[in-house]
Amino acid sequence: MTKFTCVHHWLIETPEGPLSHAVCCKCGAETDMANYDERMTEGWLTGTPGRKERAATQSNTPEAHKKRRATMRRHRRRNGTGRV
Repeated sequence: MTKFTCVHHWLIETPEGPLSHAVCCKCGAETDMANYDERMTEGWLTGTPGRKERAATQSNTPEAHKKRRATMRRHRRRNGTGRV
């Protein structure tokens, strides 16, 4: 006998309060889910600059662009993701 492991497809109720009830369409499992993740609000709460603010402070010279691309390539190689 094999054990069935469901890859859930959640139907989540309309958000009202901190939690919403969810039911899996495939297996009928039920759970309560948070309506937001506190990690998503870190930038808003701490004043961490967003993409537009960072872009305004970055240098747009060809040398700066090459340096940013080299850094991205190095990170991709290290993490094994994306193109090299």
